[in-house]
Amino acid sequence: MALRIGIPLFGDEVSPRFCFAGRMLVVTVADDGAELSRETISLGSTWFPDRLALVASRGIAVVVCGGFNAAFLPQAEQMGIRVISGVAGDAEQAFASFLAGKLVSRRRCGRATGRRHRS
Repeated sequence: MALRIGIPLFGDEVSPRFCFAGRMLVVTVADDGAELSRETISLGSTWFPDRLALVASRGIAVVVCGGFNAAFLPQAEQMGIRVISGVAGDAEQAFASFLAGKLVSRRRCGRATGRRHRS
């Protein structure tokens, strides 16, 4: 069974916030970690529910990002989307770290007010 991973982009880096990224790298990997496909998609609307619906419709099961509004985390989970936030740096390195099981979340999701808390 394949796994689809989405990484919102800011240039070639992980976007600091899911809600502000204009594009997302989507990589499909096999159970053995072999890359099956990759594409960059437009996220379009900045309205959170639309973004989550798009991610879910593309079959993306994991979103790796810098920040994610905690108010929408339950909705993401209900849609079957696992969110790993607090990730910064090069998107390719973040993807490789995820595959290696070494991705470290640096902070929890921000509150609805936009404040972030250090873990």
